[in-house]
Amino acid sequence: AFGLNPNSGASMTIPAAMPMGENFVVSFTQPAGVGGIVYMAEWSPTMAVGSWLPVPDSGAGAVHTFSVPICDRPAMYMRLKVLHLCPP
Repeated sequence: AFGLNPNSGASMTIPAAMPMGENFVVSFTQPAGVGGIVYMAEWSPTMAVGSWLPVPDSGAGAVHTFSVPICDRPAMYMRLKVLHLCPP
């Protein structure tokens, strides 16, 4: 999904979320030639089962951007999810 080789140490370079202004953001460009993939993100204040909330993709085209307001949250976690669409 990210155009990385799982047999290489470079596979540790998946997109990272970071504070940007008043938001916690992860943004990346879908690698050329990667298709049949849906990128999603979720955030949680606790990481507890059932606490994950969807984050809309505000990017355009091959750029995917997921952003959550930080506000006064004492803790916040974000995770990426990748769905592979199987051909019919």
